Amino acid sequence: MNSSDTTVRDSSRQVLDDKRPALERLEQQVYQLLLDEGPMHDRRLLEALNQREMQKPKSLRHTWGIDCVTPRRYYCITKGWAEDLGLHRGLWEGKVVKKHIWRAKYDTRLPAGWTLVVDQDHVCTRCGLCCMDVGPNFWRSSEHPLIKWICDKTTPDSCSDHGPCDALIRHGDTSTCLLQKHLKYKAKPLACRDYPRGVTDDGRCAWQDQQDAAVAAPAPEYLFPGVQA
Repeated sequence: MNSSDTTVRDSSRQVLDDKRPALERLEQQVYQLLLDEGPMHDRRLLEALNQREMQKPKSLRHTWGIDCVTPRRYYCITKGWAEDLGLHRGLWEGKVVKKHIWRAKYDTRLPAGWTLVVDQDHVCTRCGLCCMDVGPNFWRSSEHPLIKWICDKTTPDSCSDHGPCDALIRHGDTSTCLLQKHLKYKAKPLACRDYPRGVTDDGRCAWQDQQDAAVAAPAPEYLFPGVQA
């Protein structure tokens, strides 16, 4: 932990001390937990609050429920003592989930193991370049019941793994996936749904970055004159 992080949290605690008379007892506990343990989502707040209660004498324990956590956290947000870091993706109870992460005001820590979910329209410009060389029958790998039924009743007209997917419709610089348009996002093949959609600072998609990396990669030694394969 560096000194700047400590200073930030000391400043946050000073804010809490200044505002303590205006905070109810339960709101104080939520805010104090965010200060002590850093950014977290509501379910982690619930878990951590109840863990703290177990350290108290039985007669002084308060049993937290999610319907008790969220209004107290919301109160801290509206009063400006905590902030919303946005929707994040991460692991919770063994599953990949999306949850809003909350953080105490003036705290600079980021949620460990969680990735900010960027707006879908910003992430993908629908250029369709990533679908241009997967083969015409790539759409047949969809797990959607209707697509599986169609595949059972028909045979592929090509076995090629090259060329655009038949479900791709080009419109100049943009494209439309017919599966997504008519059957929604989950109808797309798993490889499409798992494709990295994060963008770099200049807004380029993962496909563009991969192409740049391939071009920039050094050639194997045997391609240089005088070197045997």
